[in-house]
Amino acid sequence: MQFYGYGNVSGSVNTTVNQNTIFGIGSITKVFTTILLSDIVVNDGLIKLDDPLQKYLPSDVMVPKYDAQNMTLENLATHTAGLPEFPDNFCKDHMDNFDVNRTTEYRMKIIECTQKYSPSELYQSFSNTLITTEVGSKFGYSSFGTGLLGNILAIKSNMSYDDLLEKRIYSVLGMVNTSITLTDEQKSNLAVGHINGDELPTWNLAPVIAPSGGTYSTANDMFKFVSANIGLIKTKLDIAMQESHLIRHYNGFLGPNNV
Repeated sequence: MQFYGYGNVSGSVNTTVNQNTIFGIGSITKVFTTILLSDIVVNDGLIKLDDPLQKYLPSDVMVPKYDAQNMTLENLATHTAGLPEFPDNFCKDHMDNFDVNRTTEYRMKIIECTQKYSPSELYQSFSNTLITTEVGSKFGYSSFGTGLLGNILAIKSNMSYDDLLEKRIYSVLGMVNTSITLTDEQKSNLAVGHINGDELPTWNLAPVIAPSGGTYSTANDMFKFVSANIGLIKTKLDIAMQESHLIRHYNGFLGPNNV
């Protein structure tokens, strides 16, 4: 395998991008979260895909329902729970008017507020969410749901989400530069984001929402991850990965209004 890089890691550092340069991989994190779910289901038997969410949430958190239907772990993993893309209280003052072309100062405020979002805020928004469609009947892309799923898995395993990924995925595949929390050495090799020519600080999502998009990785590590997913290498994650690849259609083709 050959890797080709272009440009430098930042405007201020004359270091060429290569296969070990660290990038934020955003919502690819969701794939890690769903494989993590599949691995725990397949190899531990601690949970089931059709388990109702209430089983894993604090007693004071109300699971929203539609016609008394139970929302399940599988619904969160497949974006069929009927949840919106983001919690309604997630950086609301800034996200309501989100624009990628806004000023550096505006983007800095977005970064700051996403780092402070708390579990209590997530649970509050979840309890107050109005579900308007039959659970499992329609696809609706939801960082909200994946963030909640990652937190449930971490709590059930008595580990942080990042440590759980390290134990069950990264170490298994030899992904040595993939993490949500970067070391100082890794930060020095991070491709820096820019807006309007200005460098932006590292975007560290709050732990409660990080399972939906908080991971950093390299081309080299992601090659290992993809190779395992398509069967080029054999690991103890094989069955869990195959399970996560199963097509789950409900009403036709995957799309904005149906599954």
